[in-house]
Amino acid sequence: MQIRFKQAARQLPYLIIPLVIVVIDQLVKRWAAENLAAAGTAEFIPGLVGFRYAENTGAAFSIMKNMRFILVALPAVFSAAAAVLILIRKFGSRLELITLACVLGGAVGNLIDRAAHGYVIDMFEFLFFKFPIFNVADIFVTVGGALFCAAYITAEAKREKQKKEPAKDAGGTV
Repeated sequence: MQIRFKQAARQLPYLIIPLVIVVIDQLVKRWAAENLAAAGTAEFIPGLVGFRYAENTGAAFSIMKNMRFILVALPAVFSAAAAVLILIRKFGSRLELITLACVLGGAVGNLIDRAAHGYVIDMFEFLFFKFPIFNVADIFVTVGGALFCAAYITAEAKREKQKKEPAKDAGGTV
């Protein structure tokens, strides 16, 4: 039991990352609700990124609109599974753990909104091309997910290579 506690304690930094992401996400969403809801839009980086308040009852690109139960249940299950995978250190590389922690933080940030309000507050809008409005949590889910896939593929290739290489000292040379 003590060994498992120590192992879980070593994973604590990987659970602090999602917590920080959730706090930042919720603060930005609160700011958007208080400052953009009435104004509608505001410039952030002229010509590149602006703020536009939106309440999204769906998932990415507004798919699955008004399917609140599914949009709460699936992320809740994913978030619990991701937290367990981090705690048991299912993935060996730090990059895998950090990127999974980023996805977890983004998932929980949007999960809080969907469970509490039935929608997610989005606020970032690209001004130089048409793209759906998004939020801080979306950034971490998307970027973290892509980087997790790359990290996993790289780490798995490395693990497979290590399995195939014969042990250097196993040859019995004199």
